[in-house]
Amino acid sequence: MMGLTDIGRKVSGIQAQEDGSSSYGQILRATSIVGGGRVLTILVGLVRTKALAVLLGPAGVGVMGLLQGVMTTGTTLFGLGLGQSGVRQLAAAAGDPGKLSTVRKALWRSNLALGFIGLCAVWLLRETISQLVFGDASRATDVAWMGVGVLLSLIAGSQTALLQGLRRIGDMVKAGLVGAFLGTTLGVGLVWLMGAEGIRWFVLATPAASVLGAGWYARKLPGADHGSAPPQSFWEQWREMASLGSYLMVGGVAGSLTALAVRAILTRELGVEAAGHFQAAYAISGQYLGLVLGAMAADYYPRLTRLIENPGACTNAVNDQLEVALLLIAPILLVVLTLAPWVLTLLFSKEFQVASGVLRWQVLGDVLKVPSWCLGFLLLAAGNGKLFLVTELTTHAVFVLALYLLLPMFGLEAAGLAFSAQYVYHLPLVWWIACRRYGFCMRRKGRLHLGGLFAAAVLVTLISRWSEVLAVSAGLLLIIASAVYLGKSLPPSGVPVPVKRLSMLAASQIKRWKGG
Repeated sequence: MMGLTDIGRKVSGIQAQEDGSSSYGQILRATSIVGGGRVLTILVGLVRTKALAVLLGPAGVGVMGLLQGVMTTGTTLFGLGLGQSGVRQLAAAAGDPGKLSTVRKALWRSNLALGFIGLCAVWLLRETISQLVFGDASRATDVAWMGVGVLLSLIAGSQTALLQGLRRIGDMVKAGLVGAFLGTTLGVGLVWLMGAEGIRWFVLATPAASVLGAGWYARKLPGADHGSAPPQSFWEQWREMASLGSYLMVGGVAGSLTALAVRAILTRELGVEAAGHFQAAYAISGQYLGLVLGAMAADYYPRLTRLIENPGACTNAVNDQLEVALLLIAPILLVVLTLAPWVLTLLFSKEFQVASGVLRWQVLGDVLKVPSWCLGFLLLAAGNGKLFLVTELTTHAVFVLALYLLLPMFGLEAAGLAFSAQYVYHLPLVWWIACRRYGFCMRRKGRLHLGGLFAAAVLVTLISRWSEVLAVSAGLLLIIASAVYLGKSLPPSGVPVPVKRLSMLAASQIKRWKGG
């Protein structure tokens, strides 16, 4: 586990590398920095969700998920995708101080204005939104306060985009940790004092703390001078961000609405507790995937943007990222898959064990989500917003359609099955696009990693349908095998110390079994 000072020291080595050569070492360093911070953030988040689950139960978690969905949807809608498109422009302007200053100011002013518009819109439509999401207007006041969350999220987003675009990975991680600690302390404290009435403040505590954390580290970055610039330059930068951002916004809104629709459908058909169970499985999936996907967003996306004009370098970068991501995520994914009922009990409470089927099917989908993201970032780096939007909209449609068709037959588990179904569709689609438009070809090693991990996940999932004991036995053997393979596949200097120790322990145990 690394401290904030260690993170700050290591980041300089990442920011210095810009060529398209084999990037295993760079990816590992970025992942270790982001992953180290993410582990701390996850631990804080687990305390946060565990406290809410214990204090208010599945119903409280369900209400929190719905309110969070409203805030996320509003943030995505009124943010116009400027956060993601801004990262691309900031990365491209990193070598030009004047342009960087203009991009930074355009991003900040746009997000601030859009945040206030979002706040007003959510407040005015509070009763309608409450009716759509909760089935009645009883939560209209809670919904209205989510407008404040939209404003805070967009303010924090403009500062985080600056850190990401300039590849200040260490500062990004430290800002996230500060926000996580402050948000958790404040949110849990308010729920403990106020009970169910504190759920709205529990949700708002996270973006409020993020504003403080991201703002503190972003203030020191270049491009913050107060010199005047022609209004035309701001308009040009805003227009360039908005041209890509508008597509990202529509895709993001579709994603947020899809997640919100899934929770609303489950609430209407199975009750608010079902939405809480789905929220628990969804949260666990997001936490462990964040260890790898967070590094992709922080380092891989801006790095790919700078390499996009070099097809060979892009292909190498995508293959390296995909292979390392699958290797690193495999042991974690198999642990969650194997011990799903106990993970839910540990992180939430025994009441949530009924969601173990949802979690297992969702983990199966996560195996496909990792390479999907690796390939999907090619579209963003190339600025191909229209094609990105098509892939996003059709994928979300598959999720909702699959849930609608499977819910009568499988009940709550249909949510997990539908989640997997969308990536069964999405991965082949983006793979085909990457091959046709960008000349991408997945290396044999990457195909083997993906096929082996997917086969292992399917095996454990199917065995769990008959016997938990057999599923745990098979899963533990696969976890040991994946840890040993990880230790042998990555460069020795790049393997994190805990992984080295786990791999050595597993290898020695296997030798002992063979000798016995």
